[in-house]
Formats: sequence, structure tokens, C-alpha cells
Amino acid sequence: MSNLALEQFKAGVLGPAMRKLNGMKEDLRSGTLRDFRVATQSLITELLDSLIRITGMQYIDDIPDPIKSGAVGLIVSGLNGVLPLDYPFIITIREIKTVPGIDLGCILREDLPGAHDILSRNIIPIVYKNTVDGPVEKIEIIFPES
Repeated sequence: MSNLALEQFKAGVLGPAMRKLNGMKEDLRSGTLRDFRVATQSLITELLDSLIRITGMQYIDDIPDPIKSGAVGLIVSGLNGVLPLDYPFIITIREIKTVPGIDLGCILREDLPGAHDILSRNIIPIVYKNTVDGPVEKIEIIFPES
């Protein structure tokens, strides 16, 4: 089920969301990080709701971890792949020690270590924090296979 669900998600759901972000990105470029976060969070919520429907589950937590983590990686790398390399914001996975699970968020691209050297747009930055409002402890960057 995991490969089929992820293929369905990638083929039928992720593409339209990427096109939607592509259409909004220039308007969001001149806005604030908060504006970008609100717009992308809305897209991410739609994507996760679609994943729940595709898998036939009732809640996101009911989805098996391999499917959920695969979809999260597809979401982050897919949406980031729409953004130009000089775009001021980037979507991240946030792992917070005091909060169970993994969360998606946004940061300023300039806060991503080595951002000016990264030539791939389809990246998955993972931000590690101890608390929601605490400082960033570590950032890891994953370059997914095409």
C-alpha cells in the first residue's frame, strides 16, 4: 500500500499544489515570512488532507510512518522545488524535542547554512529545536533522489 499511496499522492495531488504555489510565489516574495507561512500552511493542510483520503485513514496519525514520512519529504522537496534559488523563504521539516511528531514550517533562506552554495531547489531542510519558541539547535539538509 505504501508505494501505491505515495505514487497516487505524487501524481494526483502534489502537482496541482506545486502549480498553485508557483502562481503565488511572486506575490509572496515581497511579503513577510508570516505571509509565506500562512499561504504554504494552507497548501500543506490540503495536501495532508488528501493523503488521509488516499490512504483511507481517519487521521494523519493513523497513517503508517513510512507513508507519512515519504509524503512529508515529497511535500517539502516538491514545494521548495518551485521556488527560485534566490527566493527569500524556504519550507522545512521542524523536529521539536518537546512536541511529539514532526511539523512543517518555514524559515528565511538566509538562515539556512550554506544556502548560497546550494544549487538544487528540491531540498529538504530539517530544523531541530528543543522547544517551539527556542533557538534552532541544528539544521540538516537532505538532497532527495530525483
